[in-house]
Amino acid sequence: MAPSLEALRRAFPNVTAENLTTARAVMRGEVDPVTVSRAAADRERRAYNPHAKHVLQLEAVAELLNLDGPEYIPRGRNVRTSPAFYYLNAGDTYRTTILMIRPGQTFRIGCWGDIVERGDYE
Repeated sequence: MAPSLEALRRAFPNVTAENLTTARAVMRGEVDPVTVSRAAADRERRAYNPHAKHVLQLEAVAELLNLDGPEYIPRGRNVRTSPAFYYLNAGDTYRTTILMIRPGQTFRIGCWGDIVERGDYE
């Protein structure tokens, strides 16, 4: 699942329409991330073992939306309020970014600082 194109436009107004459309297609699994992102292609090329698809998707989306690479937060003590998730580093804890709550399934727009504040992380 991926955010709508309109939601991406509102969240990332300085990104070109072409990059937003491509990023959404990558999130939806319609486009191979390695074919549209030098960062994803380099990561795949350097790896001894293949990366999980969602890692390459995150790498490509980060490049397309002018964000830094993916980061991971392990789950906290309470699974319900403290899920494990990936986020694209935007340079600030509360800056809007792309989150992946369930690897390979759900992309969301938000900020990772809100999740950590709400949860029971150590």
